Amino acid sequence: MLFLGGSTREGSFNEKLLKYVANYIQSECGIQTQMLPTKELLCIPVFRADLEEEHHIPQEIIQFAEELKKDPILCLSIPEYNGSMPAGVKSIIDWVSRLRPMPLEGVHVFLMSASTGKLCGIRGLWQSRVPFEVLGCYVLPQMYGLGKAHEAFDDKDQLKDPKEAAILHKLIQRFVNYTNSIHK
Repeated sequence: MLFLGGSTREGSFNEKLLKYVANYIQSECGIQTQMLPTKELLCIPVFRADLEEEHHIPQEIIQFAEELKKDPILCLSIPEYNGSMPAGVKSIIDWVSRLRPMPLEGVHVFLMSASTGKLCGIRGLWQSRVPFEVLGCYVLPQMYGLGKAHEAFDDKDQLKDPKEAAILHKLIQRFVNYTNSIHK
């Protein structure tokens, strides 16, 4: 199972959430997890058709596509920027969509967000799911938003609130079951 963050900020709450979920899936579900190189992927050039025409698809995108071929299950934790996804995440999607065969088709996606606000980044998640669905991904209908993320983690990056952890664990199990039911 692949994990990709949507923030390059040091101490990112989305990276903390992503690592928390990856550790939980590995320890409680027995599924291998792989953290993708967030900074390298998010810092690629914005998609431009003239670069594509010159056959300059970023190497990071080609490597990402190879990982998707090997393991078509992707968990993302992305911040909300002005009610939408970060530009870097959109650029990744746009670049990957240009490869043939298109590597996102049939990929299972679980969307999460961690935010310091009360809305938990959900507005951005609604916008984020659209390009994945358009490209043929199986996006888990339920998304997860962690509000007040600056207060949510203890000094070991574990969720402090057991009720919040239980909600997330249930959703993780739903995603694992969802991916298993489609792969059978």
